[in-house]
Amino acid sequence: KIATVREIATLLLKVVGLTELDKIGIVGWVNNTLKSFPLVPADKAGLELLIQQINSLRPVGNHKGSSGSSIVEALIESMKRLRDAVDSTSYEVVVFSDGFDSTSETKYKNWMNFNELLNQHKETEECLRRFVRVHTFALGGECDKYLLKAVSSRFRGDYSTADQSQEGLSYLRSWFLRHIADQRSKVATNCKLTVTCRPGVTLRQIGSYDLVFDPTYTHQHSSDPSMGEILLDDFSEGHSSNVVITLGVPETNVQYVDKTYLADVEISFVDAFTGAMCSDVQTVELNMSNSNISRELHGWLPQLYTTATEGSVYVSGAGGGTVPLLGGDLVDPRDSVDVKAGMCRAMTSDNTQYVLCERTVMVVNSIDGEAMRASVTLRKGSMFVATGQQAELDIHVIEPMHVVTVEAHSHVKVGIDPVSGLVSVNCMDGHTYVTTTRKEEESVMELLSLMQTQMSDKVGPITPWTLEESSYSEWFEDKVMASYLSAMLHIGIHVSRTVCAQWIGAAAEWLRKGSWDRVRESQGNRRCREFLTRFWLRESKHFLTNNISGLAIETEHVRKYVDKTINIALGPDKSKRRNETWLFHLLTVSQALFSERAKGNIDSYDTPLQKRLHTECADAKAKEEKDREEAEQNRQRQLRDSEASRRENVLAAVFPLSDMDGVGAVHFTAIQQTISAFEDVKDAALQDIINLVTEKWKVISSALQKAKTRREVGNYGAKHDMTGGLSLNEKDFIRLWLKLTGDCDTPSFNLLLEQLHGIVEELFMLNEGTRKSRAVFSLFRKWDNEGIGHLLYGEVVDVLRAVHGGEPYFVQ
Repeated sequence: KIATVREIATLLLKVVGLTELDKIGIVGWVNNTLKSFPLVPADKAGLELLIQQINSLRPVGNHKGSSGSSIVEALIESMKRLRDAVDSTSYEVVVFSDGFDSTSETKYKNWMNFNELLNQHKETEECLRRFVRVHTFALGGECDKYLLKAVSSRFRGDYSTADQSQEGLSYLRSWFLRHIADQRSKVATNCKLTVTCRPGVTLRQIGSYDLVFDPTYTHQHSSDPSMGEILLDDFSEGHSSNVVITLGVPETNVQYVDKTYLADVEISFVDAFTGAMCSDVQTVELNMSNSNISRELHGWLPQLYTTATEGSVYVSGAGGGTVPLLGGDLVDPRDSVDVKAGMCRAMTSDNTQYVLCERTVMVVNSIDGEAMRASVTLRKGSMFVATGQQAELDIHVIEPMHVVTVEAHSHVKVGIDPVSGLVSVNCMDGHTYVTTTRKEEESVMELLSLMQTQMSDKVGPITPWTLEESSYSEWFEDKVMASYLSAMLHIGIHVSRTVCAQWIGAAAEWLRKGSWDRVRESQGNRRCREFLTRFWLRESKHFLTNNISGLAIETEHVRKYVDKTINIALGPDKSKRRNETWLFHLLTVSQALFSERAKGNIDSYDTPLQKRLHTECADAKAKEEKDREEAEQNRQRQLRDSEASRRENVLAAVFPLSDMDGVGAVHFTAIQQTISAFEDVKDAALQDIINLVTEKWKVISSALQKAKTRREVGNYGAKHDMTGGLSLNEKDFIRLWLKLTGDCDTPSFNLLLEQLHGIVEELFMLNEGTRKSRAVFSLFRKWDNEGIGHLLYGEVVDVLRAVHGGEPYFVQ
């Protein structure tokens, strides 16, 4: 066993993350002699020396020829050695024992010297002016556990035990990491948190969270219901901790137009470097936003109050007419809110908040300020809803088939897919009921926190399933309810941690009592203990599942230990329920979760090994995200390439229609005629596109005119035609129209090309006579070689006879 301990101790010293400010000393037995090594800094050279010292240790106990080993003697030597480090901020002693520590000749040596240990410990604390804690760990079943428990209990330390299995050794590593990491770089000790409530406010709970529903309940550990205190663990550098405090605030105390001061929170501690007593006081405030509507002052207001709008938002009255909706406007019942682009935030007097997303239409049916109940109809799009503390909301979708009833203090999103017509409902927090009426039959389905469902006009809501991570993250976007929900998430994480810590500890305590060999335990007592164990563990699992923080990373960490506790307490292997290693492990987990050792992680500070694993996981996740983005970019690029190819083919089909002279080129005047015809189109759906195309054409035509003036080739392959104008070949014609329609999406481009086909065909018919005149004039210019402005009749007759092979019809 000593080889296992040496291996573990060596490994832990390498990965625990100590700095040169930390000092470590080893006390052990070398060659059957008690050896105390001096304290050395935990730098590179110091760690190498410590590893050599660990490897030099040899087992000493009740072996033949051994003088025996005394843990108490080693602890006395440790106390003397600690006095050399007077400038440190914290002092800890960790004892590992893997066997009995005395021979038969010195059986009572430890207990005889126990008073001497007490005196040495007292002198050491007086010398250092700090607490000196002693933690003990028993490895294996053949240990003097009574002595180790007495030492840890007397010197304010922790005791734990584990067998020599792989799971036991893994627990030993975790235990050692946690206790060492808790003590490095101490900055504050003797920490105490005191809460003093303001008049009218009562302290319900502090440092714990029991599911108490009695509104008159107050903090049971304090004679004064307005005051309470709790001791905190020492703080190391970078250590943060969260304490759950529950206050009872009467509604009459809330100031809706100003801040409400609830309590003063004071934390007092001893500076670990100077030893001075320090304190800091913070005031807990309840801030009310100016956008909130006081129910006491405006409970009569049966209207929807618009707090903010972005983009194009309109409201339509029941009598007709549509006007823009701005922040601060009121929406009456039976009015319709249409969010064409952007978003709209609104609320009612019962403090129910609405967030309407883009392309959403919602009709306000009724608002009852006294009953604190409202009803709306969602025509299309999606909306987020956060109901008030006592408010309820009915959302009608696919009337009159489905009604989504949002209970008080719940967060729900309802959306209608514009293509499939499916209605999606997800409940972020609280309770929601979906009522379906078909053929005069009514059915109700309950939707709990972090659950979702779907329905349509043909089928009712399907069986709920867990919310996806993408839908969960959507609630925390800035455009939704990020600031409000972030605070609730933060509270939910620590409430979940505290509740599960209490219930894991309670289950471990009941299991420990059940592991005793009781001769006279009644069957009722045993059944009651088993029932309470099942109840606590199943309730903790249910509490984590139906909580706003159920999908948070911190809660996943807590769920891992809840699942492990359930496996030990309720699993098929009954031997684990009586195994001291597992029971002490559960108690340690409960204590670590409750005190939130180091940044909410019960494994304490990240060691270099843990940091490397975190970095590798982060890199792998970043690589996965990058690969996903590249795949999406490639897909979008392929779509763009295919769309561009399609547009080129469509424009190539338009080119022959635009080539009115049949010369393989389109004249500048023909393109100008087409653009001018576009300006006469009155279709509202095309106005924005046509305006954009017209503005771009003005810039390009200006460049072509300059090229014509300078007799130069323009930017788009413009060439001089026979009539002295400018023309574009097929390739340049396609390039020009791609440039003009580059900002159009696919539906807009299709509408524009359909209009272009009609315009070009109409222009072709109108310009047919002009085209023939231009062709004849071009022939005349080529024939008039001498440039005298007329042709001889005889020459014309000779040419026509040669062409027709005989007399032309007009000659005869």
